[in-house]
Amino acid sequence: LMIGGERLLPLQRGLEADGYEVVLRAAGHAPESGDYSPDAVVLELEAGAEDEEVKSILQGVQTGESPAVIAVGVELDDMHGLEFLQQLRQSPATADTPALLVGLSGDSGQAVSYGADGTVAANPQALLVEMKRLVGAPRRHLVLLIEDDPAVRTGLSRGLRRAGFACLEAASGESGLDFARERVPDVLVTDLRIPGKDGLALLREMRAEPGLADVPAIVVTGHAESGAAEAIEQLNAHLLPKPFSLAVIVREIDRLLESGGSAG
Repeated sequence: LMIGGERLLPLQRGLEADGYEVVLRAAGHAPESGDYSPDAVVLELEAGAEDEEVKSILQGVQTGESPAVIAVGVELDDMHGLEFLQQLRQSPATADTPALLVGLSGDSGQAVSYGADGTVAANPQALLVEMKRLVGAPRRHLVLLIEDDPAVRTGLSRGLRRAGFACLEAASGESGLDFARERVPDVLVTDLRIPGKDGLALLREMRAEPGLADVPAIVVTGHAESGAAEAIEQLNAHLLPKPFSLAVIVREIDRLLESGGSAG
């Protein structure tokens, strides 16, 4: 299943000429019939028996699991490909699913910051090469970012993606906790002051749940109250004062991942 409308017709014909069955859809939003959703958008190629590798890529899709690779055209009939990627990355199910933006010319940095794992020309062979590369590569580490300021959240999430992480964003403690329960992140980054459950309340709940108790955590704040630093340390989390650079938080995330989550 390719998302991209008439602009991808040459790519569809090229893949079909190589023996693949390709379904092309024009829109990024799910149709009224509900026969697919943005959580199940995938470049679906029915390969011949000679290509078992590509056939194995499809097994997860055919059994209802998260797609192996997502391919989306730059300009869809109902939205831009970057907007589609941005929406895709808001779902815990597809926050780190490998995704390719097809047909982009120029710098790919913006596409990566929006959630693409790479860009590729609208060429059947180039697309197959990139698809296989992504399926064989290790998944990116998933960072759950909880920040109520939209500008800060967007800027930091795009920076983390450019640094090589997948990023799932939440604006409140409640939604962040729901996301974490649905999809356990590799690292939690939360502001101390967030609507509803603050960063400390969120961490206390996570530390009380077996599936979330060991998630490495960073708490960022520009105004830590008295006793906050001690409470954060007791919750086995790291306090990161604002302001900080992208390089600083990337270095701290890397350190937590390498140390197995210890904040010490």
